[in-house]
Amino acid sequence: MTILRNAGTGSPNEDRKVQAIEGVNSLSRSLRGRLVAALALVLLPAALIALGWTVAQNRQLRQERIDAATQANAYVAAQIDEVLREAQLAAAELESQLAKTGAAADSCSAAAAPVLGSYPELTAVAVFTGDTLRCAYGFDRDALVARAGTTTRERLSTQLAQGLTAVLDSPVSGGPVLLASAITARSNRDTVAIFSVSHVIFEIALRSARVSQEHGSIVLSPSDRLVAEYRTENIPADWLPRGGISAQQFGSGSHAFMDESRGGDGYRYFATRSSRTGVTVLTGYPSAAFFSNEQRQLWGAIMPPVIMLLGATIGIVFAVDRLVLRWLHYLKRLTRVYGSGRFSVRAVRLVHAPSELAELGEAFDNMAENIAQHAEALETVAEEKSQLLRELHHRVKNNFQVIVSLLSLHKQALPAERRDDIRFIEDHVQAMAVAYRVCYALGDITDAPLTELLEDVVDGLRRSAALPAEQVRIEVAARDVTVDLDRAIGIGLYLAALLPAYLDEAQRAHRAVELTAVRRESGLVLSCRFADDEAVGSLNPLRERLTRAYVRQLAARPLDTTCASERSIELAMPAPGPAPA
Repeated sequence: MTILRNAGTGSPNEDRKVQAIEGVNSLSRSLRGRLVAALALVLLPAALIALGWTVAQNRQLRQERIDAATQANAYVAAQIDEVLREAQLAAAELESQLAKTGAAADSCSAAAAPVLGSYPELTAVAVFTGDTLRCAYGFDRDALVARAGTTTRERLSTQLAQGLTAVLDSPVSGGPVLLASAITARSNRDTVAIFSVSHVIFEIALRSARVSQEHGSIVLSPSDRLVAEYRTENIPADWLPRGGISAQQFGSGSHAFMDESRGGDGYRYFATRSSRTGVTVLTGYPSAAFFSNEQRQLWGAIMPPVIMLLGATIGIVFAVDRLVLRWLHYLKRLTRVYGSGRFSVRAVRLVHAPSELAELGEAFDNMAENIAQHAEALETVAEEKSQLLRELHHRVKNNFQVIVSLLSLHKQALPAERRDDIRFIEDHVQAMAVAYRVCYALGDITDAPLTELLEDVVDGLRRSAALPAEQVRIEVAARDVTVDLDRAIGIGLYLAALLPAYLDEAQRAHRAVELTAVRRESGLVLSCRFADDEAVGSLNPLRERLTRAYVRQLAARPLDTTCASERSIELAMPAPGPAPA
């Protein structure tokens, strides 16, 4: 027997969860997903190594940039020291010349002339012994003497007394830069040679550093006086530190620090102070642009391999997608169409695929062709068997009809008191013939509708009992239930053994017989009763024994009822579930 069944459906949330899990599992199992995972496993360590290398290179380049700025500042300080050293050498030569020419004023001028000729960056010289001007020589000697006042000389002498070999002093507003060096001491009074030096000399020294970035540089005397300043085009005038700068805050050597300028911008400052002359050179770079060259170099070095790596990854994924996955998706769609029953499809497009996949397509076509031939052969065999089976059942049905007709004719020829014996056989044969006829009515031996089966069997039994149609009522609540041929024959024989007693009683007492079929959760309940609920006489021993036998054959069980005339059995058939909304 075949009964309709509906599988239970889950909630929408459960369906979405299942779809999400299936999507993740499908992605993890797909070739593209595994390829991406493999590339990630290969590229992730490479990316981490590249990141570590980038960070290390960035630190190294930054440190090299700081070292380069420190060296450039130290180089400028060395250039300034070289100018001071030349003043010291000029003072030593002047001392030697003065020792030869004597103490006269004109002899001082005569001694200074060759010295200034040997050092062109020194434009004038004035020799002071204590507060006394011993001599002055040079084209701006008057300005030099006026500039080297008492206060200035005391400041220079104090610095020389601290152990400095040569000292600088910048004018308050304009004028030459003073460069002093001790000559000798006579009568406990120091003799000092003061030279005049142009600002250009120091500016040239400041520009001598090979620094391509925007920066500003200054030269400070030991007394914190600004000797010279140089700024590139984009450096503002307020680039010096906001808290001021003093030569005393630095020890000898080079120093680097970060601070805010007077204009509010961040700067990196580098200071170098000479322990021999006390001169301090300070250079400042804008923090925002200090590492710009290094960053460009770093990105210029790392971007080509990164671009090549990304290009290779995209190329690999694209190549796999175009050369492999595209054909696999085509083959998957092809197999789905083939699995749906269209056995004529072939992998014609795989001819243009790579050779390995083309061979796979050829193997698929060969398999499909073999399956098609085998299916055609099976279909031919099945058709032959089906025709043979239909012919067999057709002959059985016809034979049953012949037997029924012969029994009917024989019954009519018998006396009335002997017709019941023939009727018993006729009813059973008629029930089996109805089962075959209902199953065969659909064009093939298949499941029979329960409603049509019950109506035809009861109608045949009613006619055999010569009972009017209005005295028999059939109610089938399970109209969508179908039964197979074996079950249909069993139900027909059960009714042929049971129902005649009800029909005979209904004819004798003018009562109505009701036959119902109700579908329950546990199975199908088939009941026979009188409409007035009065008891029916007992079956004869043969019909009672056959009824029990047919109940066992149907795998059914009798049901206890409260109605005296009702007999019910429950067939072991699971009822179909509710139709989906």
